[in-house]
Amino acid sequence: MNGRKLKVLTTIAWVLTAGEFVSALEIALGKDPWGAGFAVLFGVFFGVATWLLRRGRVSGGAIFAGVLCLFELVEFSSWHKHNALEWTTDSVFALVSLAGLIAVIVVLADRIRHRTAAGTPAV
Repeated sequence: MNGRKLKVLTTIAWVLTAGEFVSALEIALGKDPWGAGFAVLFGVFFGVATWLLRRGRVSGGAIFAGVLCLFELVEFSSWHKHNALEWTTDSVFALVSLAGLIAVIVVLADRIRHRTAAGTPAV
């Protein structure tokens, strides 16, 4: 497997982890502790995905990160955006999530391709 593709996915997952924690601060300062709690929870989830990827659990980490990125993209339209800063940060976060989803697809496809070429089952 190409280590560069995995490194890109791991970096994106780490950026999303940090972004969720920063987002939690931004939400909490906007007087929405309930929303901030969800952002912290997703930060922990992205952190677990990053940890799995770094520990070599590529399939599990990639699938978990992919599900989280897909959820972020689906929910993007429902995020409260009250000013230009929130529009900018939320849009950037959605674009990074899209990049993460693309990276997940590339890493998993590459993994399946290499396993098939080696003659081992893809699952």
